[in-house]
Order: sequence, then C-alpha cells, then structure tokens
Amino acid sequence: MRRYSTRATWLACITVALAWLAVAGAAPVPADPVEQLRQTLQIPEGDPALRDRQAKRWIAALRSIDDLRRALVLAAWRDDGVDRDIAAVDRANRAVVAERFEQAVREVLWHGDSKSRLSTVSLIDDLGLSLRGTQAGSSFVSRFGPDLAYLVDHDPSPVREAAARTLGRIHPDLRVAVPALGRLLEAGTAPQRVAALDGISEMMRTASQLAAPNRNPTGAQTALPEIAQVGCALVPLARRGLTDAEPVVRRRGVAAFAQAVQALTVHLPGPCPPGEIKEAKQHQAEAAAKRAQLLPLIEVLKEQGPALVRAFQDTDLEVRYWSRRTLEDLARCQASAATVAETLPRENPVQLVAHQTPPP
Repeated sequence: MRRYSTRATWLACITVALAWLAVAGAAPVPADPVEQLRQTLQIPEGDPALRDRQAKRWIAALRSIDDLRRALVLAAWRDDGVDRDIAAVDRANRAVVAERFEQAVREVLWHGDSKSRLSTVSLIDDLGLSLRGTQAGSSFVSRFGPDLAYLVDHDPSPVREAAARTLGRIHPDLRVAVPALGRLLEAGTAPQRVAALDGISEMMRTASQLAAPNRNPTGAQTALPEIAQVGCALVPLARRGLTDAEPVVRRRGVAAFAQAVQALTVHLPGPCPPGEIKEAKQHQAEAAAKRAQLLPLIEVLKEQGPALVRAFQDTDLEVRYWSRRTLEDLARCQASAATVAETLPRENPVQLVAHQTPPP
C-alpha cells in the first residue's frame, strides 16, 4: 500500500512538472521593441495621433544602447516626408530616441571603464556620417566631437588612439578637434602621434568627400571655402609630422599632406571642354570662382611645400617615394590653376613650390 502511495505521488509530481513546462513553453516571447517600432513606422497612412501613441509605447520599451542605435537608424522614419502631420510626429519621436542614445553614449564615454569606452568609440566610428541628424542636412555623430576630443587629451591607450582616428571621421568642429590632435601630435607616444596624423588625414578626406554632391546620404555637405579652412588648419600639423624622429610618424605626415593635395586635385576645375564660346566663358568664370574659394589652401600648400622637397632626402624609402608623388600632384594642381590665373585677383597670384626640381 505504501509503495502504491509513493508511486502515485511521483506520478502526480511528474504530471504537474510537465503541465508547468507546457504552460511555460506556450508563453509568448517578449516582443522586440525595435521591430515593433519599425512595423508601426511602416504604416503608410493613418491617424497621426494613433501613430504617435504606438511609437511612444515602443520607444519607452527601448533599453540598451544597441536598441536605441537600431531604432535611430531605421529607414522607416518619415520625419522628412511630404505628409506634414506624420512628419511632425516622427520628427518629435526620433528626436527622443536620438536624445536618449546620445545620453547613453555619453554616460559610457565619461563614466565607463576602458573596455566599454573603447567599444563605444568603435560604435561611433561604425555609425560614421551615414547616420543623419535630427536637423536636415546634419550628421548625428558630429555632436560627439567634444567628447572624443576629451578622450584624446585624457584617456590612456588604446582609447586615446581610437578616439583620435574617430574624431577625424565625424566632421567635428575644427575649434574642438584641431587643438586636441595638435596636442597629441606634440606630446604623445609614437603610436599616439601616428593616430593623431591619421585623424588629421581623415578630417581632410571627410571634408573633401562632403563637398561632392550626393556623396553622403545624410545630406550633410561642406562648401569649398570650408575645405580651404580645414586644409589651412591641418596642413601645418601634417608638416610637423614630416620632421618627426620616427619613420612611421613621418610616413603618416606625408599621407596627411597628400590628403590636402588630393582635395585640391579633386575640386580644382579642369580645362574648359570644347564648345561654344558662350559656354567656354561661363566655364571659365565658374572655374575662376572655385579657384578663388580654394586659394587659401593653395597658399598654405605653397608655404609648407618646401618641407616636402626636404623630405626627398629622408632616410626612409617610403617617405621619399610618397613625398615625391605628393609634390608631383601638387605640380599638376599648379598647372590646372594656371589655366585661368588671369581671372584671379592680382594681389593673390597662384604660385606653388611644385615647380622645384626634385633632387636626383
């Protein structure tokens, strides 16, 4: 009798356990708030008030930095759409997501450990200029310039190096970025000086890219005077890299110098194509205007160019090779600029040092 009672007890326990497992297995998996938000935003038409309530519900459920990042980059936002009511709702809600993401990122950058800060700097780098801001024609990550500049000044390696390179890629405010990179180039270790020059190269490359129409999906764009302004700030720093004691740093100095020359090469107009006289005159006028806007960069390259000539005597083969290549590109810029030199103000003649004959 006792054996039967024990067996019955065990059978009852097993039955209860199986029933509990069945109930647990049938429980719904928690919804992904980002996916639910995406589905809400994809509804093409409807009541803006209902859309607002549903979006706010899923935005409130976002918890991690990754959730906020995924929500912010959703292509389904219609904050720049033609429906003004829907656009107003999405603009306000996306701004909330952006603010929360910005706060979460800053919390890690300022209070996280080295590993988490390095991971967050990498996240900013990965987002790059592809993440549009909350204002038309702006890039979201540019707002992290002061935070990255602080890390460049105060954090230990490898966060400092990563912050320097990322700072160059986010199109930061020159007043914030250039002093920080200059200080790192002046007082950092050799790997840190390399990172500073990498950041300088990236700043020049990014400014040049943003001046090309339709090259950036965020709509952020620079004008030719801004390219000249960036170049005037960065070329003297690149020149300092050319005189560094370490060959690897001097190579990066040449690379940074080359980026400035490349920007000039890309944006200086070429010769006028064959055509009507009227079209030729219009092209010449437009070319002269562009060259005038880039003239400050031309002038600073003229002033710093002799450093490239001296680099022909460098003990490092790569420095000698790339300084020669860069000076050849500079010579081609001189030839291009000279085609309409008569149209530029006489008090600012276009004269580069590229005509100097390299030593054998």
